[in-house]
Amino acid sequence: MSLVGAVAMHLSSLHLYPLKSASGVAVETLDIESRGPRHDRRWLAIDADGRFITARQVSSMVLIRADMTGNSLHLSAPGMPGLDVAPPVPDAARLPVSIWKDMVDALREHGEYGEGEQGTAVAEAINSLKASEVERAREVWRKKFAEPALDAAARGKQMRFLAARGFGSDAIRRALSQADQD
Repeated sequence: MSLVGAVAMHLSSLHLYPLKSASGVAVETLDIESRGPRHDRRWLAIDADGRFITARQVSSMVLIRADMTGNSLHLSAPGMPGLDVAPPVPDAARLPVSIWKDMVDALREHGEYGEGEQGTAVAEAINSLKASEVERAREVWRKKFAEPALDAAARGKQMRFLAARGFGSDAIRRALSQADQD
């Protein structure tokens, strides 16, 4: 059977992203379920107000490695101790979570967010990543520009440069604000 206009494709790699916005994990095979690849983007980080956090807000989330061990999640990041997160139990409490403009009921990890050892470790890791993002943005800015912008056009150029490197708008504003004060 011949397909008119068919294009040959080559699949070079497969990746899973167990934690939304964390780095991907190369895999040899994917188990496809009704909601997509098994374990893919089934976990997400949220803030204290129940809003999900992505690399758009905290670009250093891409430094987090999320590996599945059975149904549990193991998180690791440079300079931080590893963290094993147990899967939610079937009758786990649900938490209303804001994802963009939608509200969803998410299963809580084993324990309440912000409570217990796991919740505290996750909150501390996210806060550490947020804090380091501004400093990393300043370092990248310093290497390229060294001097604060003298006008709006130059400031826009500096902002676009940092945004193109994955820094969030809040980190960019804070980094350039600090540069203006130096």
